[in-house]
Amino acid sequence: MGICNASRVEVNNVVNNLNKTPSSNNNNKLNGSSSIENMGTSVNTPQIIIKANKIKKKYKKKKAEEDLIDEIFNKHNNNSENNKKYISIITKKNNINHHYIIHYDKVLGHGLTSKVYLAKKNKKFNCESSSDEISSSDNDNKEEQKYAIKVINKNSYNNNNLLQNEILISLFLNHPGVVKTYEIFEDEEKIYFVMEYINGLTLGEFITKYKLNIKIIKKILYQILNTMTYLHHNIKVCHRDLKSNNIMIYFDKNKDIKIKIIDFGFSCYIKNNNKMNEILGTINYSAPEIIKGCYNYKIDIWSIGIILIDMLLGYNYYEKKFKEFIKNNNKDKDIINQNKYKYLSNIILNENIIFEEITNDENLKKLLSLLLNKNPKKRINAIDALEFIDQF
Repeated sequence: MGICNASRVEVNNVVNNLNKTPSSNNNNKLNGSSSIENMGTSVNTPQIIIKANKIKKKYKKKKAEEDLIDEIFNKHNNNSENNKKYISIITKKNNINHHYIIHYDKVLGHGLTSKVYLAKKNKKFNCESSSDEISSSDNDNKEEQKYAIKVINKNSYNNNNLLQNEILISLFLNHPGVVKTYEIFEDEEKIYFVMEYINGLTLGEFITKYKLNIKIIKKILYQILNTMTYLHHNIKVCHRDLKSNNIMIYFDKNKDIKIKIIDFGFSCYIKNNNKMNEILGTINYSAPEIIKGCYNYKIDIWSIGIILIDMLLGYNYYEKKFKEFIKNNNKDKDIINQNKYKYLSNIILNENIIFEEITNDENLKKLLSLLLNKNPKKRINAIDALEFIDQF
């Protein structure tokens, strides 16, 4: 989920006003044109909003919210039929156009099976909606509340279990580091996720545009790990597609840099540390065990390690490796590109990352070795990684 051109202009204006003195830290090896030391902005972005009352209202005659969450996450998370039952209750069947005006000409982002559009409330219809109760202190009613609406075409979705998981998980996520889903609408052809609008850049866009020093990298990494602690250890959810382009960077009203993890289309429940075997996600960020087809939630930790390298270098490590492979190989480049998963899988499984080529900082090298341990049993978890960061 990216941003519109207007947002890019705002972010550029903000960064141009920042301290651009190059960092003296030799750990950053990106030859960038800008350095960010003190983050600050005048960008208006919605504050993290109080928990919507919709869930409580919809279930107050059926089950207390706490019991329902427990039932879904702990008892039926592997039961497709039960998930279908809950989804039929959760999604709203009335016309979304009665509630929101979707600007189909303003695409915020897209994936394999969905697109995200800018939207606003439709004031012509007096329909009750949970998001009516949502307010942003940043906007202070000075401008109309914006929303991001993810539209999924049911016919293009090959895995119904993944779609069920995304619906169930998205509505119950409630953390400052996760994009908020307010409500979900459904018609015969499509499903609509009504989400908070984030005025910012993806981390992938951010790191290719600006040279990040260790202070900023640590601040971003700490928030990512804090959010993953919530997902892995509080509500038992594995994201399964963590990457720089699935993390949004924005600035709050206090001019502090903040992150939000987006796109839970491949997410699933973690139950009794059961092994998973679906091969999905983005190969550049895939742990060795997901390639082998037997893994657990620790694949997210590996992805965080690659994201850390992205921030240190300013580009994706395995994407560069793949380009080098193409350059040094005599085979037809089109054939190699068509088999990117195969070639990158071989590199990930058989080559070791040389951390000395990434950074000179001993603490960061140690952290990378913990995040990117090829043995998932020895790989650090999010809680311990947070404690490690606190030490330097």
